[in-house]
Amino acid sequence: MTLASFGSFVVTVGIVFALILAGTLLIRYVRANFKELEMDPAGSEGFTLHELRKLHAQGQLSETEYQAARTIILGNAENLGKRMNEDKPNESTSIHDLELPENLE
Repeated sequence: MTLASFGSFVVTVGIVFALILAGTLLIRYVRANFKELEMDPAGSEGFTLHELRKLHAQGQLSETEYQAARTIILGNAENLGKRMNEDKPNESTSIHDLELPENLE
């Protein structure tokens, strides 16, 4: 291996390493900044309680506005919980009360 070919090899390895490092950093950046989207599968544009608290603490929301928005968010969360529980059998439901799909009867 000549000195020129060794130098070319080192430059190539350096470029590949730099590309891998840049890709890794880009992936970390995307994951860190889009984590909220992963936690909100509905993709709603609404506020979280945390965001409301911050706005209220910064004086951007009055106490009345904060309480109204908080009530809406908590009401939506409660309704979502109720809808999720409607699909589940009740604790008092017996296995004999459950309907079987037609292909299992």
